[in-house]
Amino acid sequence: MKYSVLTFIFALCIFISSCDKDENSNLVGDYYDPVEYDIEGIELRRVSEVSIHGDIPPEGARFVITGKGRNVDLAFICYLKVNGERQSGDAPMDLRVPWYEVSGEWGKVTYLTQEPPYIMEFVISPNDTGNVRKIEMELGHSYWFSHIILTQLPKQ
Repeated sequence: MKYSVLTFIFALCIFISSCDKDENSNLVGDYYDPVEYDIEGIELRRVSEVSIHGDIPPEGARFVITGKGRNVDLAFICYLKVNGERQSGDAPMDLRVPWYEVSGEWGKVTYLTQEPPYIMEFVISPNDTGNVRKIEMELGHSYWFSHIILTQLPKQ
């Protein structure tokens, strides 16, 4: 009985000590560090610390993403999905190494540099599919990342 009470008190102390965050604390900054970049040629809106959304015109677009900041070496595409389908391009098995080109009917991404700061050119094709096109990508990996979601309406 004595050991059960001591075990309970010990477990309670550990539980209480792990709950010291205030209600205004968030995961970003405490656990995640967003990858920073500049974007030219398209307007995006920040929806959270690590998530950004934007709209691509139905006629297509060209834009450039350039890594910057203290995690500049991580400002590369970790994954890219179009309508939920992962695009593989020439992606190596090690996700810490950037792809140098990926393309499909949706468009093309080309790295203009092969060392940090990475500069990626995106050329998005006109959307003649009759359906909304959703392009989702993540720059960086693990705890150092930014999530970008682009939506492209079909041409009328």
